[in-house]
Amino acid sequence: MSPAVSVPACVPPPQWWIVVPVKDTARGKSRITAAPAVRARLARSLAADTIEAAVAAAGVRAVLAVVDTATDTALATAAGALPVPTDGPGLAAAVEAGLTAAPEGAPVAVLLGDLPAARPSDIAEVLAAVRPGEAVFVADAAGTGTTLVAARDRRLRPLFGPGSAQAHRRAGFRDLAATDEIPAGLRHDVDTAADLAVVAALPPPIGRATGALLADDELRAALTTT
Repeated sequence: MSPAVSVPACVPPPQWWIVVPVKDTARGKSRITAAPAVRARLARSLAADTIEAAVAAAGVRAVLAVVDTATDTALATAAGALPVPTDGPGLAAAVEAGLTAAPEGAPVAVLLGDLPAARPSDIAEVLAAVRPGEAVFVADAAGTGTTLVAARDRRLRPLFGPGSAQAHRRAGFRDLAATDEIPAGLRHDVDTAADLAVVAALPPPIGRATGALLADDELRAALTTT
């Protein structure tokens, strides 16, 4: 990162628990106008890459992948996460289920499950910048949404949804993107064909599964056509 994320000095590094909400991938990415089976394959690739990056990040104790199907449970396990059943439909319920499964008082973060260009080193560096007593968030590339929230030693109450960046600011979360240069892979989530085209054009490496999907010219054209 340039300038580098500010890392507190003389503080023992925490061991993070990362919650990754994985919506039912069979019905995922409905805003992309590709065949349902292709969209499902994309959703699974995005989730697998995000989980694998989080699992490999330094300072991460465990990744809790919140899932609601047997297929996604198997995906999470294969990627190195601990699967957690969701308590109900929607992102808020998935996030709450993951936070409830994390040990009480543990440093915890929530990372959206569609960040295929996020690298383990990026995740580790951002988490290392979280100061004791605060909650932080990373705004998406548009500056209106949120891709990550984290807190070391306080109750984390995320506010994902439309306008979540502003909602987190108002709730007292520190906006890391306002003061530090956050890697593009942590700010570019994928909801639309245009989002995927942007991610595909980012400097490598993109995640293994999504990269393999986009290497197929026919699938790439189907997924990135707006």
